[in-house]
Amino acid sequence: MKIYCKDTSRLKKRRRIKITLVFLLKHRPATFTNKSCTTLQCRKKKSRSFTELFLVVKTIHPSLTWKKYATTIREILEEQNVARLVFCTGVQKVTLDTHFLYMAAHSSTMIPRVLYNYHVDYNFYKKGKGNHSISEILPLMGYTKKEIQKVKSKFRIKEKVTT
Repeated sequence: MKIYCKDTSRLKKRRRIKITLVFLLKHRPATFTNKSCTTLQCRKKKSRSFTELFLVVKTIHPSLTWKKYATTIREILEEQNVARLVFCTGVQKVTLDTHFLYMAAHSSTMIPRVLYNYHVDYNFYKKGKGNHSISEILPLMGYTKKEIQKVKSKFRIKEKVTT
């Protein structure tokens, strides 16, 4: 599946995936399901799910892989104060949300800077309608088991119970 935005030609000129992602996270343009940008997928100024943002960037940069995307997202979230990973109960997906920036801005460890603690204990393993849970995204981003365990401890996240 491809997701388009009207600013694609300008973004293709930027060439670097990181610059494209920062632009999309900061400006949050409207996205469309067709190349002519007439069928709205998501209106502007809305936070995008982890997967949807990947699809937008992959449409612009076809060689993008999940690993490259996830590690680039990690770099951006750690270096720049543009978004946080949060499970959005409205759309039932893990999103890159810009509304919760002030909450974790001065954290001493990096993972809390990329997460927002809004019910992260309850939503850590939830996929909802999305392809990935936060617990699956963090290793994709390159975090070690030890780093993830620190976060689980900080946010009092219990181990996932399988039935």
